[in-house]
Amino acid sequence: MRSFADLDALIGLVPAQVVTRLSAIDFGRGSEALYRDQMPGLLTELADRARVQSITASSAIEGVIVADADRAQRIINRQATTLRNRSEQELAGYRDAQDYLFQQDWRPLNVGLVAANRSWQATATPRTTCSSRTGAR
Repeated sequence: MRSFADLDALIGLVPAQVVTRLSAIDFGRGSEALYRDQMPGLLTELADRARVQSITASSAIEGVIVADADRAQRIINRQATTLRNRSEQELAGYRDAQDYLFQQDWRPLNVGLVAANRSWQATATPRTTCSSRTGAR
């Protein structure tokens, strides 16, 4: 069982700049429209950071890790033109799938959507063949 002591240790790892920006947003809690009009850049930047963190963390759960965080961010933001290895290709595929899910009205969830999501993830990754006898690639 986890305790709040674990949470305190993790909170200490949050960069001061992020804490400052979050406190500015917390100050305006309940008045999102005001901030949307007055500070759209701040909200956009926080949304972009959250998107990068979400895609990176979700990919890591699947074992897809791009060691250089700046490189991963460039891939997710479509600023990297060449994908160097399988992890980068899978990260780009996951980005494409997430972008589709968050930009479209896909409800209700269905089997076709899940299958399409998996194929988008695989699109950026070169296919390998598997021998039916040995399972070797």
